[in-house]
Amino acid sequence: MYDPLEDIIDQKLDVSDETVRSLISLSKGDLFSDLPGEIPGEKEMLIEHFQTVIDAIIQGIVANPSKLWVFTIIQTALIEIDGEDTETKEHFGDHIEMIMDVLSIESSDGLLGHYL
Repeated sequence: MYDPLEDIIDQKLDVSDETVRSLISLSKGDLFSDLPGEIPGEKEMLIEHFQTVIDAIIQGIVANPSKLWVFTIIQTALIEIDGEDTETKEHFGDHIEMIMDVLSIESSDGLLGHYL
């Protein structure tokens, strides 16, 4: 079975105290505020999955400053929301891209596209 992690071109990430502070700030921000909110519990579910991802990254990024490591964490959440509708997954992907921006990761090497 195909695993999109196999296509990740690993890179060492430059992680500073400021990077970690930015991730913490993102985690405390107004998450999924642009979600239409038509499906009961949808926003809460996405926030829970996103918090799990960003908390794991915050806890481990200094010891594991690797693009592959980050996407291994992200992939777990993407698999968990795989059954959601396209719009829901796109909103989740937008928030994952915010994490990527903080970590200066330019591409998911197809991983986001595979799941979203």
